[in-house]
Amino acid sequence: MDSAHVAVVGGGGTGAALAHDLVLRGLRVTLLERGELTSGTTGRHRGLLHSGARYAVADAESAVECIQENRILRRIAPGSFEENGGLFVAITDGDMDYRPGFLDACAACGIPARALTTAEALAMEPGLNPAVKAAVWVPDATMDAMRLPLRFFASAPSGRELSRTFKCFDHAVTDGVEGFVTITGGKATTLRAMAEAAADVVCASWASRPPAAPARCCSSPTPPTTPGGGRHEPEGSGEPQGGCPGRTSRGPCG
Repeated sequence: MDSAHVAVVGGGGTGAALAHDLVLRGLRVTLLERGELTSGTTGRHRGLLHSGARYAVADAESAVECIQENRILRRIAPGSFEENGGLFVAITDGDMDYRPGFLDACAACGIPARALTTAEALAMEPGLNPAVKAAVWVPDATMDAMRLPLRFFASAPSGRELSRTFKCFDHAVTDGVEGFVTITGGKATTLRAMAEAAADVVCASWASRPPAAPARCCSSPTPPTTPGGGRHEPEGSGEPQGGCPGRTSRGPCG
């Protein structure tokens, strides 16, 4: 064989993103799912595209991870999200005392939070408690459980450390079992980055064996996905043609 053939077990959001990532790196992929696509954990999540704001004060690393993936997913999967935003609402004096530090933490993490007056908050969401003192808007969004994974499935034919809620296991290292990688934990917002990390493990393993992996098996391309399959190149997007377009983080192959 002159190229790797990877079996991805699980047809949820992370499996879809991993298959998509590996195919764009030039590898052959077979995805295995015992039920319907997205019928497991993916089909049961609450569908929140995190801005990272809820982590900004206590867990800056997770907050930065979320806003980075939020932006990447909006770029490569336009139309997959309901742009409803999110509100952090101040009801008590204690909430108001917390607000400046919260805004500063969001700014430090690169999250475009916006302070709202009482009138602005009630105009945006009339169902709020009328005693609301102020609010902060953040770029949260909602996603359909199937729409984003299906975009990855449709587009497939054509590392940094992640948050502590996610782990990728190379069983050659942990159990002496070659060619078996598992992924656990995480959230819907970070499914693309989780897949990137797993793909890095697969490519690093393949590159260490003769024949070596193709040169393009070194990084995660992030071209926009399209519902009908294939790549979508927005006019003036600056995406390079071929190779490893839209490289966003380091890869294992040097």
